[in-house]
Amino acid sequence: MPISVRAVLAARLDRLPDTPKRLLQTAAVIGREFSGPLLDATTDLAPGERSNALERLKASDFIYDRALYPVIEYVFKHPLTHEVTYQTQLTSRRTKVHAVVAGALEARAGGKLDEISALLAPSLGAGGNAD
Repeated sequence: MPISVRAVLAARLDRLPDTPKRLLQTAAVIGREFSGPLLDATTDLAPGERSNALERLKASDFIYDRALYPVIEYVFKHPLTHEVTYQTQLTSRRTKVHAVVAGALEARAGGKLDEISALLAPSLGAGGNAD
């Protein structure tokens, strides 16, 4: 992909207000597809703030609803948007968010870690827990 396209996407991300931008960055760490409950578990936003930020991101064509039932799921509108959002974060922030995502995945899995190991491994490794 040409650098100019990445630069345009990065500029669009930079123009976002802080709350939607941070939420989108957290979502990018979770993955190209992410559930509402997992996003809720990895952010400290009040429900109203989170809802407003998600609506802003949908209106700006960064994400869209993928499913509403049984659990709300979102997806990045384009794989390149996900990639640029992920890569433009500071490594230290990304590492912290990966650790939070891993913790949230573990808590949600209960004793069934084997079933989510493929989802859990990247966040554990990138979050500083390679063991």
